[in-house]
Amino acid sequence: MAPAVAQEKKGKPFNPQRFRAELEQFITIEAGLSPQEAAAFFPLHNQMMEKQRVIFDEMRRLRYVAPGDDQAAKKAIARIDELEIEAKQLQQNYHQRFMQVLAPSKVLKAIQAEEKFHKRAFQRVVKRGHNPAPPKK
Repeated sequence: MAPAVAQEKKGKPFNPQRFRAELEQFITIEAGLSPQEAAAFFPLHNQMMEKQRVIFDEMRRLRYVAPGDDQAAKKAIARIDELEIEAKQLQQNYHQRFMQVLAPSKVLKAIQAEEKFHKRAFQRVVKRGHNPAPPKK
């Protein structure tokens, strides 16, 4: 996921609600979700994204830490590794939950559509020359 890449559009500040709506619309179209399928899928998807955001925020903070010694660096690396595993397990759990409300083929299409959406958002940012600043300490 690339929430940091979802930025300004035509000079307007980033709007998370608009970004989510555009993502949902894109996934709905690309995965061919019916209104009923979308209504069942997106609450779960949004739950997953909120939980992932917490994990990714901690990972991002750890990556910008300037440890004063090797022990602190070792501890940061170990925590980043733990968080990456936690994120993957969370994703795996939600993929199983998605398949309870959608056919596996549609879940795969939704996953692919989300990746495509984020890739395009990132490419738009790069094209504009926007370089997101690292998080503040």
